Amino acid sequence: MSKKTNALDGRVCYEEGAEFIKLFPEKDNKKSDVPVLVIFGWGARSLEQYKKPLSSLSKTRIVLGINTVFGASPLPRSSDTYKQKAYLLLGELVSHGITKVDVIACSEGAIISALAGSISPEMFRNIIFVNPAGFGAPRSTGEFIFAYVKELFSGVKEALVQKTFWKKTFRVCNGTIRRFLTHPRRSFLEASGIAGADVRQDLIFLKNKGIRLSLLLAKEDSLFPPKKVRSDTEDNLFVEIRESEGRHSSFIFNETDTVVEMLSVLENQKE
Repeated sequence: MSKKTNALDGRVCYEEGAEFIKLFPEKDNKKSDVPVLVIFGWGARSLEQYKKPLSSLSKTRIVLGINTVFGASPLPRSSDTYKQKAYLLLGELVSHGITKVDVIACSEGAIISALAGSISPEMFRNIIFVNPAGFGAPRSTGEFIFAYVKELFSGVKEALVQKTFWKKTFRVCNGTIRRFLTHPRRSFLEASGIAGADVRQDLIFLKNKGIRLSLLLAKEDSLFPPKKVRSDTEDNLFVEIRESEGRHSSFIFNETDTVVEMLSVLENQKE
């Protein structure tokens, strides 16, 4: 485990690894000087899982992922877990000389990006939230873990029956199980942080700061059901809201032009 002093506020963050990775190093086409940063979800431990759905985007943009595998550092409260991740993300942006990003924030990535944007809004331009955590009233840790496991195994069952994406589904399950076994305390704190997160006030702040927001929801997501997300969140915060077929993790399995189209819509909005 390494020790790293945060570039923004001097906090010490403990982690096993934190680095930006260019997901498509062989493609350096860029019609925009602003890179796209992917902040992945809790169960997706490999950035490679995001290469297929983002391949279309890489034709015109530099696509970055942040690889943050946290160690079992002691934290006084679960809420600090995501503040720590937000500061770690901002520290990486500063250390790489990145002054502005567009973000695709998946699942728990929504919490991290919303908190980071609230701390340093000048560093963010557009954010697309994909099946986001933190967009509703807090729930108990046990309720969240039960819903997460249910969604996970529903995806496995569906993949086996339909014989589609079962290898990738297995990798997600395997990564999640290994995460719990390797760092049980950290995993429990993260689960508590996700369950208790409510970034709806942060979304209002982001919009008021001129950051353009969009929302992409999976119709069959039982972890963060689209109807509940939409009922708990103000529609007028978003430039657009789209719903796609699939479950919570479907975004990392399917090649889609949806995020490309959604980013284009955001970029065409008047400042």
